[in-house]
Amino acid sequence: MKKTVRSVNNIIIVGMIGVFLITSPYLLKAQNPVTGTLVGYVFDQDGTSPLKDAVVTIKNITTGKTYKSEGSDFNGMVRIENIEKGVYQYGVTTSKGDFNSDNLIGIQEGNTANVSIVLSPYDEKEAQAVDQIYQNVREDGEALVGRVEKFDPVSNIADIFIIYGFLQQSDRIHVKGNRTDYYQDVSGLVLDGTTVEKAFAGTTVKSRLERNTDVGDLVYVICKKSGALPLFLTHPCGIAALVAGAGFVTLGIIELNEEVTVSPYQPSKKK
Repeated sequence: MKKTVRSVNNIIIVGMIGVFLITSPYLLKAQNPVTGTLVGYVFDQDGTSPLKDAVVTIKNITTGKTYKSEGSDFNGMVRIENIEKGVYQYGVTTSKGDFNSDNLIGIQEGNTANVSIVLSPYDEKEAQAVDQIYQNVREDGEALVGRVEKFDPVSNIADIFIIYGFLQQSDRIHVKGNRTDYYQDVSGLVLDGTTVEKAFAGTTVKSRLERNTDVGDLVYVICKKSGALPLFLTHPCGIAALVAGAGFVTLGIIELNEEVTVSPYQPSKKK
């Protein structure tokens, strides 16, 4: 009788072990989200010199979860593993300072996103202007940049006096006044009869506005990128530009392997 009971017990134990072995992979999968990997190469502004000891930080634009790499090796390579699927903004920290992203990176489950990043430092004037803009960022992610001084309703050309920081091609702006409230991308800047990429504080630049606008209306630059402010709002020293790789995404839409040009503050419309 004892042998029979022992045999039954052994069968039960073996059965329980078998069930555990069969179900454990599914339990582990349920507990641990499927993840991806980021492999990146960080280069100096010449685009060919690997940068050692650069740290890449990525932040999920939906959940806010962040991941950080170890310092890059002699080849400029960094690696971050076990990243949850999603779209990420990024930033790079070096001995020279912090660099904000000019794009977003997409992470797919079970895949590796390979990207190359080139660091482009601001000159002294640009750095001061960026600091000025970031210091004026409101809770809604907008910063006052200028004021409409003159508007021609026939051509829709406005004279915009730059109050803080700078305004540049492809920035997303918000024009707001007592009767005015709309958004548009900057599509052209003319300073003293010459087309320019940037117009700095203290200058008056001509630009075409898409709607009728009143003199005195304020112009705000949108500092958010797909709903998220840049990683570094205190004294960023340049832009970390994605120049190649399989991690490009369209901003605001999870579509991997697709490149789109953006400004340091706000994505431009897809070309």
